[in-house]
Amino acid sequence: MYKIKIKGIVQGVGFRPFIYRECVKRNLNGYVKNTGEGVEVVIDDDIENFTEILKGEIPPLARIESYEIFDLNETDKFNGFKILESSEGKGISFVPADGFLCDDCLKELRDKENYRHNYFFITCTNCGPRFTILEKTPYDRVNTSMRDFEMCETCKKEYKDPMNRRYHAQTIACQNCGPKLEIYIKKILTQSHKAPEYLKINRFLKIENLTDFPYFKISRFLKIESLTDFPYFKISRFLKIESLTDFPYFKISRFLKIESLTDFPYFKISRFLKIESLTDFPHNCPLCVSVSPCEDNENRMLYKNIKNPDGNFEKIYTCEGDEIKTIADLIKKGNIVAIKGIGGFHIACLVAASTVMKLRKSGKDRESKPFAIMVKDIEMAKKFAVINEREENLLKSKARPIVILQKKDKTELDAVSNLDTIGIMLPYTALHFLLYDYIDEPLIMTSSNKPGLPITTDLEQQFTDFVLEHNRKILNPLDDSVIKVINNIPLLSRRSRGYVPEPIKIFERANEKPDLKMLAAGAEMMNTFCIYKNGFAIPSGYIGDTKNYEIYEYFKENLDKFLNFTSLRPDILICDLHPSYNTSKYAEELSKNLNLKLIKVQHHLAHVYSVAGENGLKNFVGIACDGTGYGSDGKIWGGEIFDCGEKDKRIGSLEEQIMPGGDSAAIYPQKMLFGLLCKFLSEREINDVLKKFYSTTEIDLLYKQYTNKFNCMETTSCGRILDAASALLGFCNKRTYDGEPAMKLEANSGNEGYGLKPKIEYHLADALSKEQRYILKTTPIFEFLLENIDKDKGKLAYTVQEYIAEGLFEIANKFKTDKKEIVFSGGCAYNRIMTSFLTKNGVLVNQKVPAGDGGISFGQIYYILNKFTVV
Repeated sequence: MYKIKIKGIVQGVGFRPFIYRECVKRNLNGYVKNTGEGVEVVIDDDIENFTEILKGEIPPLARIESYEIFDLNETDKFNGFKILESSEGKGISFVPADGFLCDDCLKELRDKENYRHNYFFITCTNCGPRFTILEKTPYDRVNTSMRDFEMCETCKKEYKDPMNRRYHAQTIACQNCGPKLEIYIKKILTQSHKAPEYLKINRFLKIENLTDFPYFKISRFLKIESLTDFPYFKISRFLKIESLTDFPYFKISRFLKIESLTDFPYFKISRFLKIESLTDFPHNCPLCVSVSPCEDNENRMLYKNIKNPDGNFEKIYTCEGDEIKTIADLIKKGNIVAIKGIGGFHIACLVAASTVMKLRKSGKDRESKPFAIMVKDIEMAKKFAVINEREENLLKSKARPIVILQKKDKTELDAVSNLDTIGIMLPYTALHFLLYDYIDEPLIMTSSNKPGLPITTDLEQQFTDFVLEHNRKILNPLDDSVIKVINNIPLLSRRSRGYVPEPIKIFERANEKPDLKMLAAGAEMMNTFCIYKNGFAIPSGYIGDTKNYEIYEYFKENLDKFLNFTSLRPDILICDLHPSYNTSKYAEELSKNLNLKLIKVQHHLAHVYSVAGENGLKNFVGIACDGTGYGSDGKIWGGEIFDCGEKDKRIGSLEEQIMPGGDSAAIYPQKMLFGLLCKFLSEREINDVLKKFYSTTEIDLLYKQYTNKFNCMETTSCGRILDAASALLGFCNKRTYDGEPAMKLEANSGNEGYGLKPKIEYHLADALSKEQRYILKTTPIFEFLLENIDKDKGKLAYTVQEYIAEGLFEIANKFKTDKKEIVFSGGCAYNRIMTSFLTKNGVLVNQKVPAGDGGISFGQIYYILNKFTVV
């Protein structure tokens, strides 16, 4: 008798039914079941026959990483082959990412004779949501949000039929037993019938006033300042309960989740103090102020999930099955709607300029940041964009990401994107396909969250007038993934839906502890975190900018979920070297509380190690270019070259330049330009160049600031150089979203430059540390631009990017050997001109994790694996 333990993506992909069918076909007796770390198979004998199954063609979403065979030395025999109930385990179980609607399901969706014709959540074992609906492993229906929907007899029959495509498909559902659609409209209340403001909550869930029942008043960060009438409890800063008196109304556990209410259940609060409902005192009707319950049941409304003060909605009743047509009609009339998908809500509307302007002025509040669009099919996409074979394959892939494509006409869809590119994706759920039955034009399809806030998953968080809702819970929110193809190489800008939580295998080190477990907190902006266990790194989905309070809380919430999901207690914590990042502070806090080792990794080393980790490199030359990062000398880095191996040595960088006003120079690139010009122009000459940006008085103040070195930081940032060039050439004088000036410089570039040759110096770069390195001078770029300012702006823009790429490569190439590759990472790796030049010269770039800060956490993991053999 043999036991086989199979690891990899083997749950939620029809792997157990596959094993069952193959074993029955080969007359093998035993069982198969899910465990907490993969799939376990036990068979009586003929192990060679069984291993042939694993070497053959397996289900399309499955991926076997490894398997082990154990001889049980037992003589008992099985009667037939069975699928057993799942069991828990201490290892790690890999769950597939959410997949798009497969061809078989799409065919059934269109078949009028099929049982699931036009059902918006049709799926099978080969497609549909996985991670977004999963609470914990093993992947069984009881551990997913589908547990709320009891299967009808027809679905049960398919679920239990080993020969059916939906055999043990945990997402199985139909019109009769599955999730339902509903349409909601924002409830408009007149002043005369305005509801009493029982719990008015603003940002950070600050309760400002209570009426009728003033039990307590809560100030910033929910600190209770005073108690009136009923002194039930006293809470100190950050909601730490110090004492309870008189009435033990509730019990609070970790993260202040209220678990139970007794005696006076006035309200129920869930994790992170989200108010879900009010009971007993029914001041719930928005049309009356009576203490007694309102008898107008049609208009009565409970305040549920109070998160967005404007998010009060009432249901629109339509004929069942007409919800998608109704929402499509609303879109075609120019309305902006929110649509609940598998990973969160989307905002959907037409791409007409007037509608887009309305959207920008709504809660989305995006001054000029491009929106992504969804198109009906690849033919519609080709009307607007130039698409090569690699890009088309990505659009059609099971991940269905947003792909950044070159526009055919830069001026087309200018309201959606004023760049020369546009993000496009294809439908990936049945709901999307059904929506396009009524609409024959592209739609903006962007995440429904306000700037600086996490992706939304609840009705009450929406700020549109109309919402298409379904009643299946989203347990793990995920944004759409984003990819840009440069020189036929796909670079992930955002790794999320379709890719998360699939693991990345890291090569085995002979001296590595096999049971080492790590947690990397990542960077601050575009944050992801990453866990490492059993030779695999598992990066999280896109989190966002953790300097925002809500995103920081979202980061902690998701981190907690991931640790529970993988049953991981880390041995080592890793964070960025920057002392002010919230992620670094949180890692320090965890380190102290859990008594764990904390290691800090320099930002740009993490960037280059992320590429090395994808390629299993130990010795390499790394180029890191981005907007900002905390250097080991305390300065702002962003254009660095390292020789990495036994020791990591900084061997080159861009020339240090001054940022007048510090971080404000990243918002207003003309400030960065001013600091550059001060190196070779007089104040009068600077005034002539910058008079289109500043008055004479303002320039005089900036000059005094520069000469007195007041709030002036030194930086080697590549991003700031691109920003300054963008301002000088007239492309962008204010950054309204991350990377905007540099992206507009790229968008306005021609196909060739003026061939300006890089100027490189080698000298003592830092007298204090006695560090010697190669310096790529960037001042000559701006001397050249001013001398040729009346020439072709597109060629000048190209010249700037080509100069930097060529100069960085020239330095890095001095250290390249047959055994030492050059890698390139950082936010500037998404620059088409720079990355095209470098990759054509053999430089490696990220393909499995983002090149930007979203790949930092993976790079932190790989750095530690290379640097610390004993921990």
